[in-house]
Amino acid sequence: MNIIESYCTNNSRYKAAQIFSPQGIVLHSIGTPQPKARALYSYWQNNGSPYVVHYMVDDTEILHCMPDNYKCWHVCSPGNDKWIGIEMGEPSQIKYTSGATFTVSDLAAAQAYCEKTYKNAVWLIAYLCKKYGWDPMTQVWTHYEITKQK
Repeated sequence: MNIIESYCTNNSRYKAAQIFSPQGIVLHSIGTPQPKARALYSYWQNNGSPYVVHYMVDDTEILHCMPDNYKCWHVCSPGNDKWIGIEMGEPSQIKYTSGATFTVSDLAAAQAYCEKTYKNAVWLIAYLCKKYGWDPMTQVWTHYEITKQK
């Protein structure tokens, strides 16, 4: 797997260039049927939202959207000052009906997408843990786990 450098240079968080020293990773699932990393990259690049993560992962690619040492807005405070954010896309075959409840129009296609995306996210997490010397058992979190720490 290759990491594609795709910094969101037009995003307000990129322009703010607030430097921090990452201490680990927070893994997110986007929470909406958006299977392509480039769609979210485009939204962030056009400053559609100040919320942004460092990496966006889908079933075929990994985009590096923000420098690892730039503070992003992706998790509750003070997590933005601590962790690199990774967002995983979700299959187009799902439709959210209420909160975290959803339906699936094509289960096999959704499962195939999720498996590939998950494998790419795991590869990226392993790469970052090796690069920074992080312990994946203590320095990799989900968004849900972080919100429960308060």
